[in-house]
Amino acid sequence: MDRLYFAYGSNLSLAQMRQRCTDAKPIRRCVLPGYRLVLRGAADVEMCAGESVEGALYWVSEDDEKSLDGFEGVPSLYVRRSFSVEEGTATFYQMDPPRYKAPRDRYLETIRNGFVDWGIPFDTLERAILTASI
Repeated sequence: MDRLYFAYGSNLSLAQMRQRCTDAKPIRRCVLPGYRLVLRGAADVEMCAGESVEGALYWVSEDDEKSLDGFEGVPSLYVRRSFSVEEGTATFYQMDPPRYKAPRDRYLETIRNGFVDWGIPFDTLERAILTASI
């Protein structure tokens, strides 16, 4: 059975998702309410009232989800969380506990490519980059 996955970082990149999750099917842009995008070496989200994170929904297979768990370092780096969307319940990953380090330029470029792929404005990413460099 396919599952819904919400991507907000480097997995917004359609090229990267094709490599990581061979069965994944892009659905649409989506918003995760009550969170903000942060960079902690890798993209992460943290709860923040009044904020939201733009990303994208994919249908993923069980094998894709296992692949994502491996790439995201579940359960030692990230944990799976979920929220309700029009299509059902979507899974996303959140760093637990948060770790702090500067993101690499190549990683940021992959995220930027994903923002372009989905037509997501760069403002939340730029704010996350500025906050990460303080």
